[in-house]
Amino acid sequence: NNKKNWNLSLVVLRLPSKGGILVQTSRMSSNIHLDSQGVERGECTKCGNCNQWERGRQKNVCGGCGCKPIFHEEITATHRPQKSVPVCNLPGCSEECWLENGKYFDYCSVRHAKEDQGNPSKAAPNGPVCKLTGCRKQCFFENGKYHDYCGKPHAMAGKSTANGSGRSGNPKCLSCTEDRIDDSVYCSRRCLDRHNRTDAILVPLSSSSTKFQSIADQFTQRWKHSSSPGQVVAIHSILTSSALSQRFKDHVEGIVKSRPNLVPFGKGSRGNVQRRFHGTNAMKCNLGLSGNTTLCTQSGCATCGIIRSGLLLSMAQSHFNWGRFGRGLYLSSCSSKSNDYNGGTQAGLGGNHRAMFVCDVAIGHGYKALNDMPTLQQAPSGHDSVLGEVGVALNYDEIIVYAEGAVLPKYLIIYTV
Repeated sequence: NNKKNWNLSLVVLRLPSKGGILVQTSRMSSNIHLDSQGVERGECTKCGNCNQWERGRQKNVCGGCGCKPIFHEEITATHRPQKSVPVCNLPGCSEECWLENGKYFDYCSVRHAKEDQGNPSKAAPNGPVCKLTGCRKQCFFENGKYHDYCGKPHAMAGKSTANGSGRSGNPKCLSCTEDRIDDSVYCSRRCLDRHNRTDAILVPLSSSSTKFQSIADQFTQRWKHSSSPGQVVAIHSILTSSALSQRFKDHVEGIVKSRPNLVPFGKGSRGNVQRRFHGTNAMKCNLGLSGNTTLCTQSGCATCGIIRSGLLLSMAQSHFNWGRFGRGLYLSSCSSKSNDYNGGTQAGLGGNHRAMFVCDVAIGHGYKALNDMPTLQQAPSGHDSVLGEVGVALNYDEIIVYAEGAVLPKYLIIYTV
């Protein structure tokens, strides 16, 4: 039968298989030239390489040339009256609008819809656009009236952005318009990492927060001297400049690459990073006390200098003429040992107040030392640090590193003795 439109017919074939089995199969009418709307279509006017529409796996794409039905000439319409097909609203696109459940959408695809609606110069089709910067949604409609924003969250964000508050009226993240999380000036780790800080920031921790309690407990429990433990007055989180933070990250990565099988001890993280105390003997201001979080610029204020620039080898032993393990940066897990070096901070804070740092230190592979090694300028070969162990020369442990990038100040503790 050579007709274009076949009627339903039954074809009986005798297969040359053993036993002469009869196989019956049915063949539907030749409707492969009809599109999803029942329109028979012929030659494609877009590509010019297809003589007649063929229904493929995708109902709105020709199985022969891949073009849409609108580009094939209409021959007959068997299931619906002839009507024009709308074209995608995205400027420059001539594709047929997406058809679903008998209804044409305004665009040929979701991608083109988002692209067109995201155009800042294009207003929402049925009403005003949300006033929050960057949002192109239609304003919320209620009781015959359009609001200024698309919803309550954007309304709160828009009204609070001008006064430096976040979406719910709380302090705003330094990197976006979201609310800060507790004990931070950012809303998330992502904003913390991507925000470029040119200077350090001091953030007070709430005394009821988990982080405050964790550091205060470490401070008290690691006070090993016979004197009464210092009383914690305030703890501040230190957000160093982005450059200083990156220097520390690079140092840690260097350790990880050179020692891929290194296993951190205790609660250490990659590169065997540990949390340790550091005491400094010079302070010229009352930073951290009575709500003061502004770094001073006074010469000789080591506390503000460390927060801004980190621990410097050039300042090592500036107040002491001798180093048990050479010229390095000294830290300890014993808070009372670091307190021995903090007497000078009382000059700035006044009374019996002192300041102490809690730092992240990249220990890497440490060299265990029991005896004095005062001539060291770097860790012994094959090691990244020196671990001064208790027993012979020391009553309390010490960790010494010989690279400035190996230490990052994280917290400032204000306490009384």
